[in-house]
Amino acid sequence: MNAGPLHFVACPSCKAFAWYAMSFSGNTFGAKRWTDGKMIAPMCPQPPSFIRCRSCTSLYWLDEAPRLGTLDPLSPAGNDPRFRSAPSVEEPSEAEYYEALENPPKDPHRERELRTLAWWKSNDARRGTEGGQAIQFGDDAAPLKQDDAEPASSQEGRVANMEALAAMLDESNDSALLMKAELLRELGRFSESVALLDRIQDQRLQKIAELFRGYCKAEDAKLHVLL
Repeated sequence: MNAGPLHFVACPSCKAFAWYAMSFSGNTFGAKRWTDGKMIAPMCPQPPSFIRCRSCTSLYWLDEAPRLGTLDPLSPAGNDPRFRSAPSVEEPSEAEYYEALENPPKDPHRERELRTLAWWKSNDARRGTEGGQAIQFGDDAAPLKQDDAEPASSQEGRVANMEALAAMLDESNDSALLMKAELLRELGRFSESVALLDRIQDQRLQKIAELFRGYCKAEDAKLHVLL
């Protein structure tokens, strides 16, 4: 992986600087994908799309934040203290996702995206060491203070979000059917999940659908790695 320049954005609320990096080249070697659809590729890290400001704790979409430009950290401009002191962007905690969803986006596509991210975040503790690792792009990976520890997850919030996300999905689309079936499987609603899996026609999804049927038959609601 070849690191690219740092991209700087400003928090829409307090205007504090934050940065993220995109690699010039990367690959999916060593990547893992789970049954909920999330993939983590260590050789091609991506910044979070929904951000928690480290200064004022407000939440915002990365692609809607004001752009401050890019910077090569090895260039003379990299010594500018305004940029040098800026932290990397940070994903919200699970509890903060649920806080954001108390007033969901009016755009249904954005709401679905936010609910999917919250679902994935609620599953991260179930991914083993990969789910607990925050990808760092620079030298600001200071150890977490006790106050910064991830708040305990809310099972009630998790279930409510998963049910709301399942209700949003278009059952005329096979990919959405597969996603909804996985949500219902993780909720322990196995017979409903199988009924959706049986409706999938896309041959490219049949192998995964059969795998999910096996989990449902075993009444297994756990998250699994897709091999």
